[in-house]
Amino acid sequence: PSTAEEARAHAGQIAERALDRVAASAEQRARVGQVLDRASPQLWGLRGEARDLRGEFHDLLTADVIDRAAIEAARKDALDLFDRGSKVAVGALVDAAEALTPDQRRTLAAAIQRFHREGPPAAK
Repeated sequence: PSTAEEARAHAGQIAERALDRVAASAEQRARVGQVLDRASPQLWGLRGEARDLRGEFHDLLTADVIDRAAIEAARKDALDLFDRGSKVAVGALVDAAEALTPDQRRTLAAAIQRFHREGPPAAK
């Protein structure tokens, strides 16, 4: 995705496939949509910070003189960025999970495990 809107739409497509798999109700779909509406812009904003940080690492590592203190500061910035992103992502995952029943969550978890083990289903 090249825009925040495209990223939100892509996340929505993935969520819809998952919600189809567990026969989610309209109310559940709406709740998950609200979660995506809230989390997507936050995660998109962090994407720009990550791009800037990659550029900073590139500049630091290709400079004539290596500045270990500056690299360490950038490393700490990277850890902070990851922490902020993971809080948003995990928070959204938990919020979405709360919209589903325990049986739906187990069904979805089994499908995800199968995907990780076997890969995507063969195209028909």
